[in-house]
Amino acid sequence: MASERVTGKQLHLSVLSREGINDIHSASLEILERTGVFVELPRAREMLRGAGAIINGDNVRIPSFVVEKALQGAPKRVVISNRDGKRAAFLEGNRSYFTGIVDCPYVIDPITRSRRWFTSKDYHLTCKVIDACENIYGGGGGGSAHDYPPEVRAQVAFKYSMLNMTKFFMSCPLDAQQTADIYEMAAVMAGGWDNLRKAPFVIATAEPTTPLGICQDAAEILLLAARENMPVVWYPMPSAGTTAPATPAAALAVGNAEVLAGLVLHQLERPGAPFIYGAMPGMTDMRSTQWAYGSPNLAVQVAANTDLAHSYGLPMYGTAGCSDSFAVDEQSTAESTMLCLMALLSGANIVHDVGVLAGAVMISPELMALTDEILDMLGHATHPIDTSQDELALNLIDEVGPQGNYLALDHTLANFRRFWHSDVFLRNRLTGSPEDEPEPVADRLNKKTVEMLENHQVPPLSGDKLRELDELEQKWLSRISSAVS
Repeated sequence: MASERVTGKQLHLSVLSREGINDIHSASLEILERTGVFVELPRAREMLRGAGAIINGDNVRIPSFVVEKALQGAPKRVVISNRDGKRAAFLEGNRSYFTGIVDCPYVIDPITRSRRWFTSKDYHLTCKVIDACENIYGGGGGGSAHDYPPEVRAQVAFKYSMLNMTKFFMSCPLDAQQTADIYEMAAVMAGGWDNLRKAPFVIATAEPTTPLGICQDAAEILLLAARENMPVVWYPMPSAGTTAPATPAAALAVGNAEVLAGLVLHQLERPGAPFIYGAMPGMTDMRSTQWAYGSPNLAVQVAANTDLAHSYGLPMYGTAGCSDSFAVDEQSTAESTMLCLMALLSGANIVHDVGVLAGAVMISPELMALTDEILDMLGHATHPIDTSQDELALNLIDEVGPQGNYLALDHTLANFRRFWHSDVFLRNRLTGSPEDEPEPVADRLNKKTVEMLENHQVPPLSGDKLRELDELEQKWLSRISSAVS
């Protein structure tokens, strides 16, 4: 079903009307022209000045004609490959590809079924599950390796994720140096820079500082990705009530303005470089001051941003498969399902955060496996019904006639597997005998996850490539040791 779901032919939902899209767009242009954005990097300010922006210290006001030019030049389609160079994700239209994430400090180990600090060894747990799941297309191992210094954790996440999966990688670097190191490793894996640019399998992410701030590190990541012609996600995280006004429309306008400012800067560096519209417009739960990951408000707001992104013809970076719960339980199942359904219906193109718990503090391989089941279920639920003559089977209905039975027919044998069946969610007949009842869903899910870890095989990289990666790791560690001394 996964191959059908990503064709872009699933059922579709628009949250914003055409008038609503125009209202948010106009409000964003007004923010950029009247209020402006903070731009910390001097070179970025000069680039914007040269394009026609008005500079006052570190405040930059961007006229609408500059924004419109950037929108016209940005590519409408971004293609991502896997580690082996095979084209794997076509970010366009309503095609949806769900992925993991890379920077949670804790993991829930499916072997011990307990929480602990994430270390570099745990990429084996998370990435192997991603690689085995048919409905998860990549992302990363979900964790920030506690056994390495923070200055190199983004590099470690890439290296050890790609040793344990062949699918594409979503990177969350802190700065341009980490991004450059990751690109260097990716070029080694691809067999050279030309091969990597032809078939990129790593997507850098960078984010503005809401409200309306582009800090130096984020700007440098954005510009580096543009220069190297590598895909990048630029995603603000306005939170209604804290970093954005406490109304959905205002939060959308602020976040959209931040995306457009980043797009302008990115396209000035290299016109036509691949840019992915990102946004996580959430809300702050005032009872806990927690940014709400499992909120229906996040689902609706991200769907609205998807409408905006697609109105510009840009691929959209969505959020789903995550929860505020501390465990794989009823809450995480409900929240993951709701977010995945909204992402599919809205047509978000690359959808991250599968497997994330506790507001992006923990990663759970079991939630990844559960979300894989949920996505398979939703693929069936959102696929339109074919009403062609073959599907209507009128001749068969006439042949069987009233009071007939279809159980033993070849037609049934050929078609019954098209309906959804699951290894985790069962439909057993209740017999009244306790010993005949199936084991709890949580235990079946755990067993499936452990079986993936034990049985799924990831093709290894060659010995030469492994040696080069180890040498690059020593280079990062030596660099930060020198900086400390």
